[in-house]
Amino acid sequence: VALKFWIALVEQHGLLVFQYSLPEKERGFCLSGNEGLPPAIVMNSGEYPAGRIFTIFHELCHLLLKEKFYSISHTKLEEYCNHFAGAFLVQKEALIGSRNREKFLIELSDFWLNRLAGEFQVSQDAVLRRMLIFKDITPSFYSKKIAELKKIQQKRKDASEAEESSGFIAPARKALMNVGVTMASKLFQARDSGVISTATLVRSFDTTSHSLKKVSTELVSAKSLKLE
Repeated sequence: VALKFWIALVEQHGLLVFQYSLPEKERGFCLSGNEGLPPAIVMNSGEYPAGRIFTIFHELCHLLLKEKFYSISHTKLEEYCNHFAGAFLVQKEALIGSRNREKFLIELSDFWLNRLAGEFQVSQDAVLRRMLIFKDITPSFYSKKIAELKKIQQKRKDASEAEESSGFIAPARKALMNVGVTMASKLFQARDSGVISTATLVRSFDTTSHSLKKVSTELVSAKSLKLE
């Protein structure tokens, strides 16, 4: 729900958001939208929702900066964009005032870390990074927990890929995820107004004509999300 909310909100401000299967280490990238095209953010659909949420704001930072900071090193630029995304999603005042944070710092348990990440709808990695910045935890503790989380995340990813390969994600939903709500709406409108053919619409979604109705149903469901 949080991922859908952020995608819808970002797209309301003139950006396009896409989700595709990317190489394992590629979390996402952005397109600046030159030559009259709108800027776009592309996320790795293989990542968990919390990771994709972080990617949205990491790439948004790149788009906001444009060429202003491109004179600095790639490493420094990536660190800056990571900090931007973390600071936006896990704001300092909200984190410090969180009861879940207090409980975690007392017990240092995975239960309260998970609750804290859920409170902000981000990954546990992102929460730990913010607490490291505010000196709630030590660098050694941070490194240890990150190593533990990576092992857990890899196991979950392997299980998720097995489910997806067995058809766990409905083709219509996958097609909509790839294209995005805003672009999907424009494609259906173009077909209905005669600008493009049904065959072109089918190719745009990389699906079949029999699945178009299901894609349309998924689109209606996605657009019903209210931003309040």
